[in-house]
Amino acid sequence: MLLKRYAHLLPLNELERLEVELGRMAEEIRQLKRRRHHQELARHRARNHRKRIREIAWILADQVLAGRNWDEAIRITSHSTGTPSERIEPLIPLAQNHIVKTSRARRNRQIMQMVAKGYTNADIGERVGMHEKSISRIINDEIRRS
Repeated sequence: MLLKRYAHLLPLNELERLEVELGRMAEEIRQLKRRRHHQELARHRARNHRKRIREIAWILADQVLAGRNWDEAIRITSHSTGTPSERIEPLIPLAQNHIVKTSRARRNRQIMQMVAKGYTNADIGERVGMHEKSISRIINDEIRRS
């Protein structure tokens, strides 16, 4: 805008130089936009990939929780997801972590149900095989979270 308004005051060679410079700057802007677009695509793909890995690990964990051994769980998960078994085997630690969290959540729900029924911490501890102070800590944590 400003260049058009004052163009008549500039020498022709200066106008040509500015035109070339503006063209170069416009190309740099296009390249930056393309690069940013590619970076956003890469982040999106990585996020989806991590999500898919987590989903496969949870499917694997569910198979183990259903009573299958790891080899059988890997085979079934591979078949159901279409993922080669050699790509599922490295997900065992992630699946184990999910199993621990699921088991802990299930145990905590069971403890809170016993609390609601009026059991003492000592009674609950005896039933689930834990110390009554651990039961007290779990109850306090669950109350705090809710």
